[in-house]
Amino acid sequence: MFERSIHWQDRIYATACYLGLLPIFALLPRQRTDAYSKHHFGQACALFALFFGLTLTLAIVALVLSYLLIHYREIYAGLHLERYLLGFLRKLYLAWAVFWLFGIGLALVGSMRPMPLLHRLA
Repeated sequence: MFERSIHWQDRIYATACYLGLLPIFALLPRQRTDAYSKHHFGQACALFALFFGLTLTLAIVALVLSYLLIHYREIYAGLHLERYLLGFLRKLYLAWAVFWLFGIGLALVGSMRPMPLLHRLA
C-alpha cells in the first residue's frame, strides 16, 4: 500500500527516525500527529529497543564468558560456548540489520506496510 500523497518532508522525517535521530524527535515539543509519521516512529522505537536488548545480551554474555575464562578455564575450553553464543548473537544482529534496512526502504517509498514480527511491538 504505497501512498503517493506522502510529502517528501514526512518521508525524510520517517527515515531520520530509523537513522538514529529518534531521541531528538522524541524530545521535540511538537510531535507529528499524522498516521504515517506515528507508524514509522513506533516501528523505529521498536527496532531500537530490540537493538538495545541485543547489545545488553551481548554485554552479559561477554561478562559470563570472561568469568568462565578466568575462574573455570577447563569448562570454558571444553564447551566452546564462545563460538555458539557469539555466532547466534551475530545472526540476530544480522536479522536486526535486515529489518532496519527494510524499515528505511518503507519510509523512503512512502509505505505504511507493517513490518512482519515487529508491528506488534510498535
